[in-house]
Amino acid sequence: MNIFSNSSKNSKSNKFRDGNLLTCKYTMCFNKTFKKDISFIQILFPSFTVNSITTFFFLFLYLTFFILNVCKFDKQAPLYLNETVLKQYGMSRNSVTNNHQYYKLLTATFFHSNVWSLIINAYYFMNIGIIVEKSYGKAHYMAIMLVSALCGNFILCATSYCGSVQMGISTILSGFMGLFLQEIVEHYKQLTEKWSIIVNYM
Repeated sequence: MNIFSNSSKNSKSNKFRDGNLLTCKYTMCFNKTFKKDISFIQILFPSFTVNSITTFFFLFLYLTFFILNVCKFDKQAPLYLNETVLKQYGMSRNSVTNNHQYYKLLTATFFHSNVWSLIINAYYFMNIGIIVEKSYGKAHYMAIMLVSALCGNFILCATSYCGSVQMGISTILSGFMGLFLQEIVEHYKQLTEKWSIIVNYM
């Protein structure tokens, strides 16, 4: 039984189409970038929507990094957060188990240690997140992000070294990829182009 249902599946017809998969929606959205009348923002983010949770969260990630970087600026490494900030806002096994800072299982998701990981993670989050949000609805989308962040950070906390600091939205992206895979497995027998979809997922 699925806790989160893809709205595109809830049609009157019981026949499932390959195009309903999130994997296919993600790959097909980039076809828009070949159109002549396209804005610059759509070249980077083909499914860009202003009024979406994904867009607001995307901007929030950059805002938090900018504020922390300015407040605790490190001249020697201007594109990286300094060690004090990492320990204060990041999650480690020591901070959770010994200091009982359980809130970091969630809040560590909002911060990134350097601008490069932020740019890469935010880019994929924007492109994948909007598709998931449109397919599952805002309420389910927020629940998916919350569960992914908590479960992912819990696993990182359990498997990482005691003093190793973890942060970033990689856990949410992993949850999205798990959601993509779950749809493929659930509807595998109904797919007409199985190998093509598997290759696209990879």
